[in-house]
Amino acid sequence: MRHLLVSEMLSKVASIVFAIALLASGQSSTMTGTYAGQFVMEGFLDLSIPQWSRATITRGFAILPSLSVALIAGEKGADALIVFSQAILSVLLPFSLIPLLKVTNSSLKMRSFANSWLIKVVTTILGCFVTAANLVLVFSSIAPFIRAVSLGLRTLIYLLTSLLGIAYVTLLIYLIRRPLSSTALFVEEESSP
Repeated sequence: MRHLLVSEMLSKVASIVFAIALLASGQSSTMTGTYAGQFVMEGFLDLSIPQWSRATITRGFAILPSLSVALIAGEKGADALIVFSQAILSVLLPFSLIPLLKVTNSSLKMRSFANSWLIKVVTTILGCFVTAANLVLVFSSIAPFIRAVSLGLRTLIYLLTSLLGIAYVTLLIYLIRRPLSSTALFVEEESSP
């Protein structure tokens, strides 16, 4: 559907370029996941898997659910899956963003490479804005489904959503307040001669 919009707005060539860009983006994302999985398995789990096997497994996990939905539910199901997956990813974004900001803001960890006060303020404001915008996106995505159910089920959904929201905010506050450990993450201690 989106390729038709690009084709109508710009040209047929732009539609093809858009398709190639999406394919390249998907491949880049899958390769990043493959490498991240490799480092986790080898570094943390002490588990070594051949590269071809690792790529097959991670790409299978990446493509099989989407392919199944596209084959079973068609284009509308694939569009709904894309929106749902983006909503889930947006909810999980703060769990990587907060530790990243804490580490890059820490002069203990980053020493001279730590963010300046201006960068700290700007990235904190942007992080809060992105998190709030993503939460609004999630709630606006599920609101039509909530309005479509009966009053009793709607009340239960509101109760469960409130409990999940409290748990979510509690986890975010825990991440924000949790102190960084004294061990160096990225900058190795300089050894004195």
